[in-house]
Amino acid sequence: MPWMQSRRGPSSDPGELGAGLLVEGSSGQGNWAAVPWISVFDPVITTSATSGYYVVYLFHATKPIVHLSLNQGATKVREDFKDRASRSSSSAPI
Repeated sequence: MPWMQSRRGPSSDPGELGAGLLVEGSSGQGNWAAVPWISVFDPVITTSATSGYYVVYLFHATKPIVHLSLNQGATKVREDFKDRASRSSSSAPI
């Protein structure tokens, strides 16, 4: 991993360590969200919030507070297991 290579001093390019990361954020769809957020995805692990794990910055709606959270997407897992459960129950003998 290039970001783990030894360096003699601070990087001259502040974006060098974040090169290749995907960033997505939202303050709500139509209305303001109660908790605006910014997610950072490593494409090697995931490119969306539905699977894998990723970092999320959560902004408090009324106070100057930011929380850093490590999240895990569960939507894809639920869909996969739902499909498996429906297939196995439909083929089960009565």
